[in-house]
Amino acid sequence: MTSTVELMVRYLPDISQSDIGQSDMHNKRLEAFRSNPGGDWVPADFEITASQYAVKFRKVTGTHVAFTHPSVPNCVAIPMKKKVRAVHVKAFIDLIDRMDELDR
Repeated sequence: MTSTVELMVRYLPDISQSDIGQSDMHNKRLEAFRSNPGGDWVPADFEITASQYAVKFRKVTGTHVAFTHPSVPNCVAIPMKKKVRAVHVKAFIDLIDRMDELDR
């Protein structure tokens, strides 16, 4: 099982939690999603980011994690066991962007 700290180190090796604020950290993670949507992402990466943006998530049928936010009408499903593809990452980024846009 990969811990939160290991995930941050794996994808953001040059960033220390003490060097930057919490909002900077999840902005960096979202930028990592944007710059490498086809990367080796796992559902835990999305769960961490979702919790930082107050996006709710739940495991649907044991095969996917669904991400929702009250201000956005659509949800995003990320596969738990299969490889997360770029289309999933882009849909998640779109959910965060729409949520930010509507909440302003």
